[in-house]
Amino acid sequence: MAVLTLFTITATAWANVVMPEGVLEDRELEMRDRYEQALQRNPFQEQAFERVYKTYLEVDGIDAWVSKLETGIATSETQIADRILLARILDRRFEPESAIEQLEKAEELGEDRPEFKLFLGELCYSTGRDDRAIELLDDSLETLTDSEKRAQVCRMLGSLFLRQGEKDQAIEVWKRVTEQNPTDIFSQLELADIYEENRMWEEAIGTYEEIIRLSENDPYRRCRAMRSIAKCLIDQERYQEAIAKYEEALELVAPGNWLFEDIKGKLVTVYQDLGDLNGLVSYLKAKLELSPNDLEFKDLLAETYTRMGQFEEAEKKYLAILERKPRDAGSYEKLIALYERMEQPEKVVGSFEKLIELYPSDTDYTRRLGEFHLRQGKPELAKETWASILTTDSSANRQAELAGWLEEYSFPEEAIAAYEKALEKEPNKEWSFRMGALKFDAGDEEGALKAWLGTLNEETSHAADFAEVASLLATRNLIEHAEPLYRKAAEKDPNNLEHQLALAKNLARQERFEQALPLYEQLASASEEQEYFRDQGERGMLDMYSELGTLEEKQKEWEETIEANPDKPDLLMKLARLYERAGNREKALPLYERCVELAPDEPD
Repeated sequence: MAVLTLFTITATAWANVVMPEGVLEDRELEMRDRYEQALQRNPFQEQAFERVYKTYLEVDGIDAWVSKLETGIATSETQIADRILLARILDRRFEPESAIEQLEKAEELGEDRPEFKLFLGELCYSTGRDDRAIELLDDSLETLTDSEKRAQVCRMLGSLFLRQGEKDQAIEVWKRVTEQNPTDIFSQLELADIYEENRMWEEAIGTYEEIIRLSENDPYRRCRAMRSIAKCLIDQERYQEAIAKYEEALELVAPGNWLFEDIKGKLVTVYQDLGDLNGLVSYLKAKLELSPNDLEFKDLLAETYTRMGQFEEAEKKYLAILERKPRDAGSYEKLIALYERMEQPEKVVGSFEKLIELYPSDTDYTRRLGEFHLRQGKPELAKETWASILTTDSSANRQAELAGWLEEYSFPEEAIAAYEKALEKEPNKEWSFRMGALKFDAGDEEGALKAWLGTLNEETSHAADFAEVASLLATRNLIEHAEPLYRKAAEKDPNNLEHQLALAKNLARQERFEQALPLYEQLASASEEQEYFRDQGERGMLDMYSELGTLEEKQKEWEETIEANPDKPDLLMKLARLYERAGNREKALPLYERCVELAPDEPD
């Protein structure tokens, strides 16, 4: 349901009114009471309604407010406001019929403000009570002054008339969108949008023409209106008229502007859909005769020739553009695409080389040229091209960039050599990691380990650094080499249970269960705030008992302990989890229930 009125009372102090315990403090309760009093005076104050609704929803429950309103309806003199508020709640609950019933009773008591008629009219509109909706919405329109709400009512009212086959009456209602201020462009745009929404193209065109008339000194607005007219013409399949309107619009906007590009694209699409690209060529040639230096139209002509398969003509136009704008990278890019379609690799290479010459700091042109050589079946030339970036800059970063390209295009040996040269100039963890991965994939485990471990320093590296390299080794199944790194991480940061868990899992993977067990037991005793680690510890601990063949023994031990201490929730939970993980839910459930009895406030 649409918003009906604006709430004018400042409500910034309400921001944190909802208490996490689900109880309102006295100050917040007093504030809510004040909002409810404001709603008794005007039940359409939107912000007050939202605030009160939110607190009831999150604290007392909406039913508490409903009960309060129903009591007010039965016992107080404010039942009109109570009925309206109850109707608003029912509307939110998707109970429009019940909401209408409350509003009609309020109407019988004398309620007739415009906001009320709009609300009831909208509900009647949504439930198919067209005649009643027309009556209410028409009455509200007479007194509403807010332009946004008037437009909303006009839309609905016009749609109702149209639904009843009264097209002329619908149009008359929609025109009232602009009656408050006929020269307001935004009202005219709203009206045009309504016409388009209802596929009334001629009426929409007429409105856009009025916008053009009102925008005599605003070429941008006129251009957009012409673009909209062209769209309406296309929807009527009046393509030649649409073309003429797009061409007229192009005269009003500067090349390079987003609107110019948009209209240009739409114009090409219309010609293309008509199968009349020759017509577009004729139009563009005529434009260029009048403005031979207009590069935007020359570019569009080149694109059109490309679409038509007239590649030589397109090439001439792009080269002509480059004579005027020799640093235009966009034209070179289009030439590259054109030459690839023409299967002229030497011209592709020449265009890339020109871009490299013009923009030496943009190494991506070199990468792409090498990639082109590779696609042409010339891997050595590709590598030679990529290596050329070192001619003017042989820094570590540039060496690493070359290594990245060689790695990307599957030249691992050359990539390793490039990474080594980069690392000779400057240590870098990421480069070492990449080089190590390449060596490992090539079967050089020793070299990979040297690269990875070389990033660590016993004194200066942090726990996270050791853990990172350990994880890298573990993912490649180098678990024995990873173990001392996990130990070092746990030693450097003993409070970080992540390192302890990783070490325990590493030992378990090595089947060193006795050494892993105490680590899992320690994790299993973690605090409630570290539930994840406690859970992982319990799982690992039970797995270790199982692997060591002592699970049944531990189960009996815990059962005996509980017999001696039947009221200790921690012990009960421990045994319950053991039963559950062993698949014995029948034994686990009574223990969980006993824990709830003993510690009802514990979330576990």
